[in-house]
Amino acid sequence: IEDICFPADCVSWVEFVVADTVAQVVAAARAEIAGIINDNNPDVNLAAKFVRHGFHDCVGGCDGCVDMLNGDNAGLDVPIEALEPVVDMFAHFGVTRADIWVLAALEGSFTSQADGDLDNKDFEMDWIGRPNCEDLNVATDCVEDTCGQIRGPHRDLPSPSLDT
Repeated sequence: IEDICFPADCVSWVEFVVADTVAQVVAAARAEIAGIINDNNPDVNLAAKFVRHGFHDCVGGCDGCVDMLNGDNAGLDVPIEALEPVVDMFAHFGVTRADIWVLAALEGSFTSQADGDLDNKDFEMDWIGRPNCEDLNVATDCVEDTCGQIRGPHRDLPSPSLDT
């Protein structure tokens, strides 16, 4: 990742990524997400929020959308807002919002492991191009017939009282 400074005062910065392969793009995006986790206020624990966010996104399909009108999704605005710059930064590579959200959950899981533990797991992501909910033609399942990152299809989450 390279930083480019505009006019002499260097107040405005543009970051861009140079990559030739999907693996390089994923590695660069993962590094951005890791940086957000590491630079964030420790009281917020974005790693855990990214894991929770990934779960809520992937119930019914990892499509880069959650229904923020569903009370079970309360608080997911924090990871959504934290990831918006990363989504914008990598969109021109064909990396979708759904991809970034999945990668954030993987990086959150990785970061949450004990430091130096030889049994730590590496959670890899080998491909990009997951469709976002607004690209899946499921508008009738979406809140107010409009899909987007905070108005995804309404999905009932598993009950906290799992009875069989």
